[in-house]
Amino acid sequence: MMVETTTTTSSLEREYVRGRAAAAGGQGPYTSCPKIRRAVEAGAKIPALEEKIATLQLEAEVQRGSLVQIASPSSQLTRTLESCERERRALDRARTELAEELARKEAALSAFTELDRSFEPRAGDWTT
Repeated sequence: MMVETTTTTSSLEREYVRGRAAAAGGQGPYTSCPKIRRAVEAGAKIPALEEKIATLQLEAEVQRGSLVQIASPSSQLTRTLESCERERRALDRARTELAEELARKEAALSAFTELDRSFEPRAGDWTT
């Protein structure tokens, strides 16, 4: 029981010393105590830290409010994406085939045009 009273008294003395040092702004006989210096420095930072915490809490609330709930599960979105990719590849193949067919037809048309030009009458070829 005596030890408990001594511990309480010692604790009260420490609190008294801290309070006196803090009230003095860490000045006076307690200036060299690193714990008191840190406590005084930390006490000066508290308002700025509280302001920063409030700002971060507000930002978190805004970000939570801007989140959009995804109506579809990710597995369904993945299947849809894969389906779209297959369709895109099929369309790319069809486009390539059409481009090749167009090139063949243009080449044939060009050949026929040259052939037609070769059969056109030239001045003096035909007599009427």
